[in-house]
Amino acid sequence: MFSIKPKNDIFYRLLGELAQCLEEAARHFRAIMQEQQHSEQLMRQLDQVEEKSDQIAKELKKEINRTFITPIDRDELFRLTQGLEHVVDYLHGTCVKLGLYKVEQTTRTGQELAGVAFEASLALAKAIKLLPELTSRPEAIQKLCQTINELESQGDNIYRTGLAQLFALDCSPLEIIKWKDLYEYMEEMLDFCDDMADLLEGVVLKYA
Repeated sequence: MFSIKPKNDIFYRLLGELAQCLEEAARHFRAIMQEQQHSEQLMRQLDQVEEKSDQIAKELKKEINRTFITPIDRDELFRLTQGLEHVVDYLHGTCVKLGLYKVEQTTRTGQELAGVAFEASLALAKAIKLLPELTSRPEAIQKLCQTINELESQGDNIYRTGLAQLFALDCSPLEIIKWKDLYEYMEEMLDFCDDMADLLEGVVLKYA
């Protein structure tokens, strides 16, 4: 059943909660990439954040489906919700792969890509949290989106250089396969953050 009365507060509140999950997931992700000796405890914490983000995303989608008037376009709201959920899944998925591959030490490229992914995730979360101030602070959201664009370009360079180095090193084929997959997965995550930034910039131009 549709609700006609605008419910901006609930959408922005739930998006803010989802953005907070993204921040928490990003911090656990960075810690796991940096300190494998604590990965089991941190992984359990990351699992909990990922589950929480799924629950919030489901609640948001239900609100979108039953509300007639939304603060921004329904499709854009749905894509933002799904996008945030996917970025959390990427952070979680990278760490799951680390465990499956029994990685004992992260490569320099892995550390660098993880650092860029961490910064991009934080910038995206901050931009989402600014949506309630869309009309009063559009420049702040645009600046964060530009930061994400720059981080994605930086990540592309790190990925290409790291991949070339990986094939140049005297590594076992298995190690090459592991790290090639991890590099590609983190690079995909950065591409997704970049797509989210483009979506947010479109929202700013449309509504600010």
